[in-house]
Amino acid sequence: MAGTSHIYRVKKKLWNDSIEDVLQGLFIGRTLHVCSGKSMLGDVRLDADAENNPDIICDASDMKDFVKDNEFETVICDPPYNGKFQWNHDLLKELSRVAILR
Repeated sequence: MAGTSHIYRVKKKLWNDSIEDVLQGLFIGRTLHVCSGKSMLGDVRLDADAENNPDIICDASDMKDFVKDNEFETVICDPPYNGKFQWNHDLLKELSRVAILR
């Protein structure tokens, strides 16, 4: 990945069921979960780590080949904290590009 020295490997689901239930209740329309890790939240899950079995495997800071502009009403993301500044900037730009509403 361009923005990190290594893929941040998620070993377990990070949010418990009650948190995921609250988040699920906030979603509007089709939802993309970026940096999804082990979570099953969202209609489409995107992660750089194939071991998490996401629907889309790619670097979240460059989704152009996989996700169209304004394709999802809701986009949720809990990125790794080892991303470099430019990677974080590019990620935010991509999140706003693919989200219609929020």
